Amino acid sequence: MREVVRDVNSWIGKADRESQRGIKSIGPQRELSRQAASGHQSRGSWLAASRKSQSHVPYVPDTPSDQNSSGKTPSVTLDTPMIDHVRAITVFASVVSNGSFRGAAKDLALAPSVVSHHVSSLERRLRVVLLHRSTRKLSLTAEGKRLYEVTSAMLKTAEDAFHDIARRGDEPSGTIRVSLPAAAASGPLMQHLASFMRLYPRVHLAIHLSEDATNVPGSDYDIVLRVCWPEQTTKKMKKLYMVPGRLVASPDYMKQRDLPTHPSDLATWDWIRFSPRPAELEFSHPELGVVRVRGIERASVDSIAAIHKLVVSGIGVARLPYFVADPSIKSGQLVELLPGWTLTSPSIYAILPTQVSKTGILWKLYQHLSTNAAEAELVT
Repeated sequence: MREVVRDVNSWIGKADRESQRGIKSIGPQRELSRQAASGHQSRGSWLAASRKSQSHVPYVPDTPSDQNSSGKTPSVTLDTPMIDHVRAITVFASVVSNGSFRGAAKDLALAPSVVSHHVSSLERRLRVVLLHRSTRKLSLTAEGKRLYEVTSAMLKTAEDAFHDIARRGDEPSGTIRVSLPAAAASGPLMQHLASFMRLYPRVHLAIHLSEDATNVPGSDYDIVLRVCWPEQTTKKMKKLYMVPGRLVASPDYMKQRDLPTHPSDLATWDWIRFSPRPAELEFSHPELGVVRVRGIERASVDSIAAIHKLVVSGIGVARLPYFVADPSIKSGQLVELLPGWTLTSPSIYAILPTQVSKTGILWKLYQHLSTNAAEAELVT
């Protein structure tokens, strides 16, 4: 509410200064009388009235000066533009919500006399008593309660709108063009992109899935995510997380062979190779060290999804990313071979433009992926 009132104060204050310039230099008493008759106050008369209102005396509607020739109080007219009432009803609402004039003055950063003047002025305009004053507390009249209900709802709506607009002005928006391997569609990378889109609903991701998991395309994308092996990395690549692999075969294929106990046992087995990679696989063991082995190549395929289907069909053994292999191992479609050995694995890297603003939405995406990278490592 304080923000709303300060905006209103600035707005109406400017109007007061402009109207002040148009007033001719006449006697103070004559000017005050003229403005009282017309329902308008200059800043000078406003100050005089504020001094008189420091005792917080409300408007009493049945005084002789407020009655017409018939002895009746005239009906209320709101010929004054609504802009002139906004500040007064805002201050009135603050007095009620704070329970005192001094509390409202502190909340709104105004002098208590200014607060009192606005409330008394509002009562004079409406020709009703809004607040019962006493030395100990304030209480609302029926009219005051009605006005407060409407006013507080109006101010709450305005304040919510201000905050919403300010938030939207700061909220990132725009389009980010993303290129990532097609195989990553079934991995944690897509989950992290989804959580980013939930976090920034005004950001649009244009996602391109490429079967070429390793090669980096040209400058058609804002951020490129690729699976790279240690020897393929460059300084401009930023590592996100490792993608461990599983050596797998189907139960039908395993029926024809004994379960291997060492990588060298696989030299006579049928292999399905991921074509961007060499035919030789590297295994490591905490006690037996590093072993490299090459099998009999039955097929070379540039699609992880296609390799998965061939392995499930019993064509041979293959290395698959953990997020592709694990669900099939769990369901019994595939069997993991040599679980005590570790395959040398690639990692997911992000490639960004040379110049990236640390406050821009592209950097926010990279930071989001980096933050979630630790979670992806734990899953593996």
